[in-house]
Amino acid sequence: MVAREARDARFLSAVISSKLFSNRLVMRPFLFLVTAIAVATLAGCGDPSMRPNLVLITLDTVRADHLSCYGYEGQQTPAIDRIAAEGVLFDAAVGSGTWTLPSHASLFTGLSVSQHGARYNVAGRDGINYHRINCLGTEPSTLAEVLREKKYLTAGVGAGIWLNPKFGLARGFEHYEARVESWAGVPADEVTDSGIRLISKRRENQPFFLFLNYFDAHAPYAPPAGYHPDAVPDARSPNLVEMEINRDGMRLSEAESRQLRALYDGEIRFVDDQISRLWAHLEAEGLWEDTWIIITADHGESFGDHRFFGHGLRTWQDVIRVPLVMKLPAELGSSMGPGQVVSDAVQPKDCFPTIVASLGLRMPSGVEDVHLLDGTARRPVVTEAFRSYAAIRKFGGGFDLDERSIVYDGYKLIKRSDGSRDLYRLDEDPGELANLAPQESERVEQLSAWLTQWVRHSGMVTFDAPAASISNDDAERLRSLGYLD
Repeated sequence: MVAREARDARFLSAVISSKLFSNRLVMRPFLFLVTAIAVATLAGCGDPSMRPNLVLITLDTVRADHLSCYGYEGQQTPAIDRIAAEGVLFDAAVGSGTWTLPSHASLFTGLSVSQHGARYNVAGRDGINYHRINCLGTEPSTLAEVLREKKYLTAGVGAGIWLNPKFGLARGFEHYEARVESWAGVPADEVTDSGIRLISKRRENQPFFLFLNYFDAHAPYAPPAGYHPDAVPDARSPNLVEMEINRDGMRLSEAESRQLRALYDGEIRFVDDQISRLWAHLEAEGLWEDTWIIITADHGESFGDHRFFGHGLRTWQDVIRVPLVMKLPAELGSSMGPGQVVSDAVQPKDCFPTIVASLGLRMPSGVEDVHLLDGTARRPVVTEAFRSYAAIRKFGGGFDLDERSIVYDGYKLIKRSDGSRDLYRLDEDPGELANLAPQESERVEQLSAWLTQWVRHSGMVTFDAPAASISNDDAERLRSLGYLD
């Protein structure tokens, strides 16, 4: 530990003296990051005796702009909206990764994708049909492990294939279910049923950590009876649409785009209704006031904008902007009142240090000491997308690249491994239609330099991520979801 702290101190000193960071735009956010990491080994400032219940929900593939609490007029999502109304809504949250495994690994560890290493890896061992990934290793501390040490009952339900324990996300859970028997995943009603049953296993007065993953909004967009929009036929296979757009460069018609979005919305309505059943149970059991509830998503979904369909390979806003709402337990004091909206860019992984600090626990190595509830979250945030060998074979050489995006102060820079860079002003151009890179070269260079240093510093605390072994059954499920040929 002493050697690592000395190394961090040397790095900080080098950064401060570097001419590269003489510009205030770059210097201020970067110093926040390295200072936060330097103090991340100190004990949290919260109350170590406080043990509220915690419910953490991930909405697989759900875009923030398809929830009514984020201003969407296409449908109502009252169960999710309630958390925003009684708590805090983060309006500019973006994921650390662009698909399920890396994003959940970041959420569970508070680490960037580069640090925990659970991601696509084209240089890794061959999987089925050239599908190569690294899973979450055994070294990074997970939220479930931290809370289990504090005598919480830890219970989780994974509804999609990547939540299978073999990919490393189940560490620390005393009870964990991920019985994915269908290409469509476990339906939302069964996820809620399992969650209610699992928390009933706690001992008297034992706090619980319940993690629920709802997978329904993921393709193929086939909402159950009662949630299928009127007069909207079933859509063509999203896998076919994905091939036409990502490989062949075709555009989705307005009619088909509306059709896919309507079916997608039906899935979200179904999930919202099933979440409301959980709220009713917590209230009936007298648990509502003492439960910290967090709802977020691993990633969004692109419906053909920028000639891209789906998720996992690009860092456009429709892929990385995610919902993040939280209701605080009654015993946790905060300056943030009910219904507050935070406009600064944050990430779901920031929930990890926020929880750890609030409970007065020691911050694990490498985790940014960011606290979402005390106003210290304002800094640049980075999303990483690594190339997939299977996608290269499926869609062509245009996907043979990695990319990172950085969001700060209303601007977003996308920097790709082929050398291309895009700059967008999100507050004026949320659809990322006008690339400002040619006109604002100085800002491009500033943000690009910061991103380069972020990558270098992130590499100072990294963990081994072993290659995943994918069974034939898992391969069939992945193939049905479009991940494999």
